[in-house]
Amino acid sequence: MTTAPRYPGIRVTANGNQLVSYHTETRIADAGVFYSITPSTEGSELYQQAFAEERLNVFGRSTLSGNGPAHQALKMVQETEEVNAEHETGTAFLGLLSDTPQKYLGLYSDARPQDSKTATLRNMLMVRRNYDALVSDDGACAGCGEKSVLRAIAAVTEAYMRPIYLAKSGRLQAKAGELEKAGTERLAALKERCPQEYELFR
Repeated sequence: MTTAPRYPGIRVTANGNQLVSYHTETRIADAGVFYSITPSTEGSELYQQAFAEERLNVFGRSTLSGNGPAHQALKMVQETEEVNAEHETGTAFLGLLSDTPQKYLGLYSDARPQDSKTATLRNMLMVRRNYDALVSDDGACAGCGEKSVLRAIAAVTEAYMRPIYLAKSGRLQAKAGELEKAGTERLAALKERCPQEYELFR
């Protein structure tokens, strides 16, 4: 007997750009800026379509989009030593900045993101390591729409899993410390009390 899925969703026929931009990015982002190269051109059109249809994202807001060249958001320049030096200087400056204190993260908890309200999850990108996971030090073309989803997955994984595994490793380190301090004495006491059980730990 087959069981119907709890959240069956809505079946659609779409290409890759539509799945990424119209059905995903417009639902999780407040705005999008696109550079007019394939496949980003269609992504901008789909954002505009979502705005015209008055579709709301998961935060209850409408989406906005902008075309890179039209708004002078992006500008192509020839690669030179000066351009690379300016880029490296800017990157190094960002590395000097401190992380965002918890008091500015609102209801988003950096220590326990799983307890945060859905509407505040966007604040996770205010935490340096999560933002670094989003950009991924990727120097490839930023117009590839599918990369936005992959980077978002990397950022969410970093935000959620690192605190969990840090807590687990902390507990293991604490146990190891206890064993190092009192393990030998407890084994000696166990040997006197019950030699049979002691043999199990040898």
